[in-house]
Amino acid sequence: MAELLEGQWELGGLVFGRAQPVEVTRFEIPGADISSADLEIPGEDGRRFGYDYRGGLSLQFEMAVNAEDGSTARAAWNALANRWRNPAVRHTPRAVEPLRIRDYGMDTVVVYGRPREFDAADTSLLDRGTAALTGAFVTADDRFYSDIEHTITLDLLPLIGDGLILPFTLPAVLTPLGDSDSAQVDNAGDVDTWPVITFSGPVTNPGVRLAATGAELRLLTTLAFDQTATLDTRPWARTARRSDGASLAGALSGPRMGEFSMPPGATEVAFRGQDPTGAARCTIRWRDARSTP
Repeated sequence: MAELLEGQWELGGLVFGRAQPVEVTRFEIPGADISSADLEIPGEDGRRFGYDYRGGLSLQFEMAVNAEDGSTARAAWNALANRWRNPAVRHTPRAVEPLRIRDYGMDTVVVYGRPREFDAADTSLLDRGTAALTGAFVTADDRFYSDIEHTITLDLLPLIGDGLILPFTLPAVLTPLGDSDSAQVDNAGDVDTWPVITFSGPVTNPGVRLAATGAELRLLTTLAFDQTATLDTRPWARTARRSDGASLAGALSGPRMGEFSMPPGATEVAFRGQDPTGAARCTIRWRDARSTP
């Protein structure tokens, strides 16, 4: 993944902005969409507030094509327009596309969503190599995520309870209860972020607990040695799937996925489950989340 210069954006491998055929002349970050459950008070002044929920952002672009001639300008316009209309994303429910952003004076961040409006505002000078364009990118939530994804892998350590009671018959079989060594994860941003958790078998009833919130997500199922299961808690996914594509939503125990977020700062995580072989693994991936770029 190429490093962006200040004033550059990247969508589907296509870089635009500073020093590119399509430059960004204006970039706006409006506030998040808010849905509320406010109630008007009958026969009285004022209102009674309910729950407020923050939606996504609609990032606004004003762009200019600057090329040596009309054919080069049209090729640059077409390249960006084709990235903006990506049918693989548009025609797949829940699918999102990352947009990498490095505005002036800022680090590179990434948002997830879909390109929407894309218009040619002025093509009167296209034959001279220039045209004005506008576009919008709608995000799935109101976070800006770090360009680097963090990963940790936890092992399952068998814990033996009361041991063996004599006399016993060989071969003796111990049924371990599993827990991992404690591990720290760090969200270096200023708002909650959502992890992607993958369990690798063999394991029964695998789960992850966040010490900072006390929340624990668990799958009440058994994974074979050649199976994995992924819990994607991110707002645009919120899925529990086995490696063969089967949904495990019915086996999920614990809070709603939208409530299983990693707060800012460091927190301890634990991997739990039963595995007599000691081969089970849990991989947790996350990105730092910020309220601004």
